[in-house]
Amino acid sequence: MFTKKVLVIDDEYSSHEVLRKQVFAVGCEPLCCSSPRMALQLLRENPIFDLVITDLLMPEMDGRELIAHIRADEQFSELPILMVSGRVSVKEIQDVLQRGGTAFLPKPINSTAFRGAVARLLSLSWASGEVPDYVQVLQEANPNVA
Repeated sequence: MFTKKVLVIDDEYSSHEVLRKQVFAVGCEPLCCSSPRMALQLLRENPIFDLVITDLLMPEMDGRELIAHIRADEQFSELPILMVSGRVSVKEIQDVLQRGGTAFLPKPINSTAFRGAVARLLSLSWASGEVPDYVQVLQEANPNVA
């Protein structure tokens, strides 16, 4: 039996299948959506999710807009949101985090980094403010990222 539920949003089937399998491997129950609008509807109708994982670039609404909609609803103010994207720059990551994203991982997904991020996000202590500086972590890990 799964104890944590994760909403995965990606408009590309192959990407959300990779994410679904990774979430399952961590021991969580994934629910996948290809539409950010459908994801918002699911969240509002069933506020049962412990984590949201979303792509950045999607046609009808990008991940930044999705984060803004999620954060606008007070009941989701502390819901962890992991952004994944093939578009990786310090500016992009900072923008996502400033808009309310909790963490950012680059595509293609590294299984170890993904599983570690999901585990950390699902055990975050918001009250103590234990939110790592992901921009600094990324810069230290890869000084070539601009």
